Order: sequence, then structure tokens, then C-alpha cells
Amino acid sequence: MKNKNMGANVISRPFPKLKVTKKLRDDIKAHPLSYYNCDVRIRLGLFYTEEEWEKKRDKILSKKLP
Repeated sequence: MKNKNMGANVISRPFPKLKVTKKLRDDIKAHPLSYYNCDVRIRLGLFYTEEEWEKKRDKILSKKLP
């Protein structure tokens, strides 16, 4: 009974950081049934990679406010 609280330790851990890449998007598009519990937009591969999001974010943040 050394690890009696092992389940609580697993549940309380934070999720690992997921790197969203073009390869991941291509894999999701190739195997959409593996992601049946995700949103339709994700299953179709309609999401930004981290590089695309950073470019869009920088473009938006560089605009001057009125």
C-alpha cells in the first residue's frame, strides 16, 4: 500500500504542453476518426499552428489603436 494516493497524483498533474505543428495538422486530416471526440473544426484541420498563430498575433499587436 505504498502508492495508495497514486491516482490523486496523476489527476493533479498539469497537462503537458502540446506543440501544434503542420505535421500534427496533417496527421489529424489523414485520420479524422481518431479524433471523433474533438470539435468538427479540429477534425477538419481548421486550426492555426503555433508559427501561424504567432505571425497573426504579432500582426494584430503591431496595429495602432484608434
